[in-house]
Amino acid sequence: TGELRELDASDGDIQTMDSVSIRVRSTRQLGIVCTVPALGGALNLQVLAGVTFAVRDTLESLRYFAPADSVLVYYEGDPTIRSDDSWLAGAFSAASDPGTGALTACTDVAGRQGRLFKVDLFFDNTAPNVQLNTAGNIAVGSPIRAFQSVTYKRLQVGSDWYLGFDSLGVASTNQPLIGPLADSLGLRFTYYDSLNTRLTAPYTAAVRRKVARISIALALKTTRPIRRNLSKAAPDTSRVTLEVALRNNRRF
Repeated sequence: TGELRELDASDGDIQTMDSVSIRVRSTRQLGIVCTVPALGGALNLQVLAGVTFAVRDTLESLRYFAPADSVLVYYEGDPTIRSDDSWLAGAFSAASDPGTGALTACTDVAGRQGRLFKVDLFFDNTAPNVQLNTAGNIAVGSPIRAFQSVTYKRLQVGSDWYLGFDSLGVASTNQPLIGPLADSLGLRFTYYDSLNTRLTAPYTAAVRRKVARISIALALKTTRPIRRNLSKAAPDTSRVTLEVALRNNRRF
């Protein structure tokens, strides 16, 4: 629930979803842009390639940025309004390793150094969150986040079912987290918008951006049989429902 609670569905953090699984962008790293990137160059399919800027590590990450990470860079746009604030999606440019980027003096007032990053940035021109490739639209002090795609899903292990976890690109995938479930129907995700209206399939990108609350229904059973009075020993079952409100959705 903690990982789902920090999602911003309105900016695309939910990548796929259905009644028995959900794949999301999960934050793993955080840094601060300490040198303004040069924007305004030619776009190719809305991508500005090879944007170079310096990033100061916050020392609050699970690990340092890695070449295969996807990134989100805070987009300020017009600093006098907040209705255009969003995140620019991107990836590290080919053959660019952020861990070996040259150290350079930051241009902010902190008097520190940051590592040079080279990132390919995607500018979303879809209304209402149009992102303009204009100098100054990424400001000094903007956060940059890197994330992995992780999936919470129904997972079978032997003859039992669990709520499982799969981290894209990590060898230790398909880990059971909660269970065993009562049966293959023991997990159900239900999604609601800000008006508490239930969202239904097909779960297109437009529908996924509307998610404001996720209900997780679990039917669980004990790992060992339990004897009740003189009856035959059998697993005991129980049901629990978890409600998660997404806290980072845009509210304007």
